[in-house]
Amino acid sequence: ATTAPRIEHARINAGFPEVDRNDPATARRLSDHDPLVVYLTPNGFLPVDIAIDKVVNGDPVIAGTQIDYTIEVENFGPQVALNSVWSDTLPAGTRFVSLSSVAGWTCTTPAVGATGTVSCSNPSVAVGSSVFTLVISVDANVAAGSVVSNNASVGTGSPDTNPMNNSSTAQFTVVAESDMAITLTDAPDPVTAGTNLSYTATVTNGGPSDATGVTITLPVPADTSFVSGSVSGGGSCSGAPVVCTVSGSIAPMGSRTATITLLVSASAANGSSISATASVATASIDNNGANDSASTSTLVAADANLDLSLSASALEVLINEPVTFTAVSLNLGPSDAQNLSITMTLTPDFRYTAHTAIGATCTTPQVGTSGSVTCTWAGATAPNVSRTLQVVAYSNNQGATAVNASTVSDTSDPVTANNVGNVSVQVGFAVEAIPTMNAYGLILLGLMLGLIGFVAVRRNS
Repeated sequence: ATTAPRIEHARINAGFPEVDRNDPATARRLSDHDPLVVYLTPNGFLPVDIAIDKVVNGDPVIAGTQIDYTIEVENFGPQVALNSVWSDTLPAGTRFVSLSSVAGWTCTTPAVGATGTVSCSNPSVAVGSSVFTLVISVDANVAAGSVVSNNASVGTGSPDTNPMNNSSTAQFTVVAESDMAITLTDAPDPVTAGTNLSYTATVTNGGPSDATGVTITLPVPADTSFVSGSVSGGGSCSGAPVVCTVSGSIAPMGSRTATITLLVSASAANGSSISATASVATASIDNNGANDSASTSTLVAADANLDLSLSASALEVLINEPVTFTAVSLNLGPSDAQNLSITMTLTPDFRYTAHTAIGATCTTPQVGTSGSVTCTWAGATAPNVSRTLQVVAYSNNQGATAVNASTVSDTSDPVTANNVGNVSVQVGFAVEAIPTMNAYGLILLGLMLGLIGFVAVRRNS
């Protein structure tokens, strides 16, 4: 459109009062067809200067939160701007929340939570300014350090003397902030010494941003050792202290779980407790450190399954012949057996002679008498370790004689049926041996008997 004034031809109202043509104080005409040249500038042909200015309020912005822009559309005049439109396409990683209404403007927007373009139109923008507030949300997964730029532009159907101010760009920087929390549970509780103890550490992101670079750390408590670890949704666990790395990111209100398995030492004392503390950390800013660690305590119980075997050096012996009885107590675990002892009971038919029990303290009957031999190994007998008691005895009575043995410890035994044993020994008198001859002796004996028979026959004849 041209900005130069247009030349129009106009008629003077025929009813205008007639005056002298040469009178300078009044309009002049002689008839209603007297031509008059005038200069007219119709509305819409006069140039205007319309501008837009966009300002972001609050920079930097936390991912997962909202931010608002102030958008000002200004008509610097000198008259109304016709058919004006401003628009703003939301940048990637953002979503529409709201737009304030301004009189005279009609706006279309994306749905709340959607992306798209905001557009407002006004058929006649008066001289002055129109101020809008545009609120958007920043996606929780926008990376920290990202710079988000947004441009708004305005146009008008009127001639615009300064198109250089018809667009405006605002930008902000994104930071990530999350509230990580952790809980810690144990199983089983109580745990038996010599068995596995599992910890479940659950971390939750309270938002508002995605949490990246999340790690879970659990120092290995005393009397335990690391066995294995896993992370739900991907990750790995290793080391001492145990560090579990969570792969990927955790969205706001999302959670991940690390399962850490430790082996409780077989020597862990019955009635003691194992205390563990797990903590969570993230590469994002954590806005609440008070919930970044959790602890739990587990009671320890001890069980030692002792298995006894009893044998004799001979199951048939002569009266007064020494027999060696061997009792072996094997700790099948899973815990250490504290102060293990073996008792061997000699029936009245067997008399004690001697014993062997390496490392043990023993009580015995007097030599040559019956009774019980009890030997105790002070301290711990580890799983799969055995203790041995050997007793030498003899019997001076004929018949079958049984010897019994049993084993116990200060540690609870879950299976007592295998704590006892017995063995029976047959005792008898010596039997005289029958003389035997070799082949030559038998021949000689036969000849002698034949000769004796021959002599006897001659005498009788």
